[in-house]
Amino acid sequence: MRTAVIPVPCACAVSVVQVRVDEDLDLVSVGQVGAVLDTALRLRPVRLVVDVAGCTFIDAVGISMLLDAHRRASRYDGRLLLRSARPLVRRVLRLARVDRVLRVETPAERDQAHRLATDDEEVRS
Repeated sequence: MRTAVIPVPCACAVSVVQVRVDEDLDLVSVGQVGAVLDTALRLRPVRLVVDVAGCTFIDAVGISMLLDAHRRASRYDGRLLLRSARPLVRRVLRLARVDRVLRVETPAERDQAHRLATDDEEVRS
């Protein structure tokens, strides 16, 4: 049996995929977290939300992994968003100037998005 690749008219397959990270992003965890991001990116989401609320530390290896995920998403017009970054993680990203490349959601933006989602659920009820 032969298989064929059928081109999909839209580059992005799903609208949003959210990945929650509950550990530090460093040499120890980057393999496991990277595998999860690979799986998420195969879905070709318009927006890949990486919730790093459980991450207390990020090193150069973790930053490199996030930048790689960002580049891969950009190839099909997807976007990577970091959500709920703790102050130390935001500071490291700012010092490395990664916040100029990656979209890092502020706590105020996160709260506003949560309010909008809650309002939307109430309207549907």
